[in-house]
Amino acid sequence: MRTVLTAAQMKAADAMAIRAGVPSLVLMERAALSVVQELMSRKEYDLKRVCIFCGSGNNAGDGVAIGRILKDFGYDATLILTGPVAKYSEDMAQQVAAARNRGIHMVMEADRSMLAHATLIIDALFGVGLTRDVTGEYAAAIRCMNEAKAPVVAVDIPSGIHSDTGEVMGCAPRCAMTVTFARAKRGLLFHPGAACAGEVVVKEIGIPVEESLLDGDFLYQCEEEDLALLPARNEAGNKGTFKKILVIAGSKTMFGAAALCAEAAMRTGAGMVKVYTEESNRIPLFCRLPEALLTTYKEEEWMPLTDGMQLLEDLSWADAVVIGPGFSKSSTALSILMYFMDWNSRHGKKPTVFDADALNLLAEQPSLMKQINYPAVFTPHLGEMSRLGIWPLTDLKENPVYPAEFYARQNQVTLVMKDARTVIASPDGRLWVNTRGNSALATAGSGDVLAGITAALLAQMPQVPETAALAVLIHALAGERAAEKKGSKGGVIAGDLLQEIPGILPD
Repeated sequence: MRTVLTAAQMKAADAMAIRAGVPSLVLMERAALSVVQELMSRKEYDLKRVCIFCGSGNNAGDGVAIGRILKDFGYDATLILTGPVAKYSEDMAQQVAAARNRGIHMVMEADRSMLAHATLIIDALFGVGLTRDVTGEYAAAIRCMNEAKAPVVAVDIPSGIHSDTGEVMGCAPRCAMTVTFARAKRGLLFHPGAACAGEVVVKEIGIPVEESLLDGDFLYQCEEEDLALLPARNEAGNKGTFKKILVIAGSKTMFGAAALCAEAAMRTGAGMVKVYTEESNRIPLFCRLPEALLTTYKEEEWMPLTDGMQLLEDLSWADAVVIGPGFSKSSTALSILMYFMDWNSRHGKKPTVFDADALNLLAEQPSLMKQINYPAVFTPHLGEMSRLGIWPLTDLKENPVYPAEFYARQNQVTLVMKDARTVIASPDGRLWVNTRGNSALATAGSGDVLAGITAALLAQMPQVPETAALAVLIHALAGERAAEKKGSKGGVIAGDLLQEIPGILPD
C-alpha cells in the first residue's frame, strides 16, 4: 500500500533529503527529467510545440527545467513566465538564467495564437503549498489553459488544487495527466481535485519517505498488488477451516440484501454462511442460495427468551458476523441488535461488520456504542455517516478524511466511509483511500455485497483495518470487471459483482 502525503509531510521529506546532502537543484533536475521521460514515452502527447506556464516558486523552477530539457531533446518549448521576477525562489531564478543561456523562448504573458498552435501545455504555476484562491494573472493563465485545445499536463499537482483536500481554490486546469514526485498527494486522489488531475503518475526522484520521521497521520492508497496480503487457501482445509459467517439481515420487504450479502461472503471464500432473517425470506433464500444455512424468526413474535436463544446458538457457531443489510428499523430489528450487542460485548467478542440499518439504529441509539469492545467495521455511505456523526453532507464531500479519522478514533471502530473515493479509517489514526472502481458500483445492493466481502475477510484476517481496505479494493475491482463485461457502467447490477469476486482473489 503506497503512502499518500499531505503538503506538510511532502515538504518535510523534501527538506530531509536536502539536509542529507542532495541539493535542491539536483532534485529539481531529477523531477524535470522524470516529467520529460514520461512525456516522451507516451504516444498520446505531441511534443512539437510545448507551452509551459510557470509561476515564481520551485514548482515553476521544475517547469523551466522541463523546457530546457525538452530543448536539449530537440523539441520546441516556450516558457510563459507568469510570476513576478521579484518573487522568484532562488532555484527558480537559477533555472531561468540557465534557460536564457540555452536560448529558450520566454514570454511574460500567454498569446492566444501561440496557444492555438501548441501541441501540449504544461502547468507549473503552483506546487503543493497553495493555501488561498487563485486570482489575477494566475487565474487568467489557468483560463487560457482550459480554453486551449492542446492537452494539459500538471507538474506535481494541478495549480489551484488544495494538496490536502482536493478542493478547487478558485479555479484549476483540467489536466489529462499529473506527474507527481516521491508520493501521491491527497488532493490528487479526492474529488474534485482527482477530476482535474486526470491520470496520476508517481515518479521517484530520490526523496526517501520515512514515516517514522514525519509528523501526522498517514494515508495509504490501496493497490491491486496488495491482494497478495490475503492468506493462501489451505489445500488440506475443510469448510470449517475457511470460517463461518453469520449474516443477520433482511426483513419482510427486503429479502435481496440478505441474499446478496450472504452470497458475497461465500464468493469471498467463507466455508459456511448462515442467514438469520425474517420468516418470509425462507423460500426466496432457499431458491436463490441453497448453499447457505438459514434460521428465521417472525417479525411480530420475536422474543428474547425463545428466538434469542436460537440467535445465541447461531452467534456461538459463527467466526464473524455481519448485521444490518435490509434489516429495517423496526422495534424487532432494534431488539435483535441490542441482544446481539449485549451478548457480543460480554461473551462473544466476534468480529462484526455493521452495515445499513444497523448503523441507522445506532445513530438513533448512540448509547449502544459503549458496548463495542471487539473488532468492529462500520460501512456507512455518506447519508448514514451524516446521521452517525452529525456532519452535513457537504462537509463529508469536501473533506472526507477528517470526519472519518475523528469518528474512528472517538468510537474505536474501523470506518469504511463509502463514496466515489472510499476512505477507510482505523482506531489508531491510520487511513486508506480507495481510488479503484467506477460508477457501476452506484447501484442498489452494491453495499450489501461489500458487507459480505468484508465479513468473509474479517473472519480470516485479524488485521482489521487492512482487511477492510482489501475488502473495499476487491469490491471496486469487481465493479470495474463487471462494467467491462456489460459494456456499460450503468448496466451493472449488484448481482453482477458477485460473479467477479472469485477471479479477483489470489489462488
